[in-house]
Amino acid sequence: MNQLSHKLALGAEIDELIPQLGQLRIAVFHDFPYLYEGSLEYEQDYLYGYTQNPLSIAFGVFDGQNLLVQLWESH
Repeated sequence: MNQLSHKLALGAEIDELIPQLGQLRIAVFHDFPYLYEGSLEYEQDYLYGYTQNPLSIAFGVFDGQNLLVQLWESH
Protein backbone atom coordinates (compact mmCIF):
# COMPACT_ATOMS: atom_id res chain seq x y z
CA MET A 1 0.00 0.00 0.00
CA ASN A 2 1.26 3.45 -0.88
CA GLN A 3 1.05 6.36 1.49
CA LEU A 4 -2.51 7.60 1.90
CA SER A 5 -3.29 11.18 0.99
CA HIS A 6 -6.42 13.28 0.76
CA LYS A 7 -7.85 16.07 -1.34
CA LEU A 8 -10.56 18.55 -0.53
CA ALA A 9 -12.27 20.15 -3.53
CA LEU A 10 -14.89 22.89 -3.49
CA GLY A 11 -17.30 23.83 -6.27
CA ALA A 12 -15.49 24.11 -9.60
CA GLU A 13 -12.37 22.43 -8.14
CA ILE A 14 -14.32 19.15 -8.12
CA ASP A 15 -13.98 19.04 -11.92
CA GLU A 16 -10.45 17.61 -11.74
CA LEU A 17 -11.69 14.68 -9.61
CA ILE A 18 -14.64 13.75 -11.83
CA PRO A 19 -12.97 10.96 -13.86
CA GLN A 20 -11.78 9.17 -10.72
CA LEU A 21 -15.04 9.80 -8.88
CA GLY A 22 -17.00 8.37 -11.81
CA GLN A 23 -14.84 5.23 -11.93
CA LEU A 24 -15.23 4.69 -8.19
CA ARG A 25 -19.02 5.11 -8.36
CA ILE A 26 -19.25 2.56 -11.17
CA ALA A 27 -17.11 0.07 -9.22
CA VAL A 28 -19.02 0.49 -5.96
CA PHE A 29 -22.50 0.40 -7.48
CA HIS A 30 -21.67 -2.57 -9.72
CA ASP A 31 -21.74 -4.99 -6.77
CA PHE A 32 -24.79 -6.37 -5.00
CA PRO A 33 -27.31 -5.03 -4.10
CA TYR A 34 -27.13 -2.31 -6.79
CA LEU A 35 -25.89 -4.32 -9.81
CA TYR A 36 -25.48 -1.00 -11.63
CA GLU A 37 -23.73 -1.11 -15.00
CA GLY A 38 -23.17 2.57 -15.55
CA SER A 39 -20.98 4.33 -18.03
CA LEU A 40 -18.20 6.78 -17.34
CA GLU A 41 -19.88 9.29 -19.65
CA TYR A 42 -23.11 9.18 -17.61
CA GLU A 43 -21.22 9.47 -14.33
CA GLN A 44 -19.20 12.44 -15.56
CA ASP A 45 -22.37 14.22 -16.70
CA TYR A 46 -24.02 13.48 -13.34
CA LEU A 47 -21.04 14.63 -11.29
CA TYR A 48 -20.60 17.80 -13.36
CA GLY A 49 -23.60 19.28 -11.54
CA TYR A 50 -21.59 19.41 -8.33
CA THR A 51 -19.01 21.67 -10.00
CA GLN A 52 -21.71 24.25 -10.67
CA ASN A 53 -22.58 24.72 -7.00
CA PRO A 54 -19.97 26.71 -5.03
CA LEU A 55 -21.28 25.06 -1.83
CA SER A 56 -20.44 21.55 -3.09
CA ILE A 57 -17.67 19.73 -1.26
CA ALA A 58 -15.86 16.59 -2.35
CA PHE A 59 -13.31 14.91 -0.12
CA GLY A 60 -11.26 12.05 -1.54
CA VAL A 61 -8.82 9.65 0.08
CA PHE A 62 -6.12 8.27 -2.21
CA ASP A 63 -3.72 5.34 -2.09
CA GLY A 64 -1.11 6.69 -4.47
CA GLN A 65 -3.12 7.67 -7.56
CA ASN A 66 -6.11 5.43 -6.71
CA LEU A 67 -9.20 7.04 -5.21
CA LEU A 68 -10.43 4.87 -2.32
CA VAL A 69 -13.15 6.93 -0.65
CA GLN A 70 -15.32 9.87 -1.61
CA LEU A 71 -17.47 12.02 0.62
CA TRP A 72 -19.93 14.62 -0.70
CA GLU A 73 -21.93 17.50 0.60
CA SER A 74 -23.99 19.90 -1.44
CA HIS A 75 -26.55 22.40 -0.16
